[in-house]
Amino acid sequence: MYNTEMKREISMEKQMVEMVLANGSHLVTFTKKDGTVCTRNLTRDPLLVPDFVPKTDRITKQSLDVVRVWDLDNEKFISLIPKNVQEIKV
Repeated sequence: MYNTEMKREISMEKQMVEMVLANGSHLVTFTKKDGTVCTRNLTRDPLLVPDFVPKTDRITKQSLDVVRVWDLDNEKFISLIPKNVQEIKV
């Protein structure tokens, strides 16, 4: 399980990614779970994310170490792990 210091570090990384992606679109380079490096055009800007209608009434569990972001090129939400982000071009 996470200790308090690890939770605080993950939370800070998550907050930074959320803050940077909140306005406009950005090229983000990150390592996927399978180890491959990927660059995608991502955002959390409400002006660029279409209205989201869930497919079910199920409530999505929020995670400390994942940020849901909109992939502008593939037009879908993806889960981004902040500690795996290598670069964000602002």
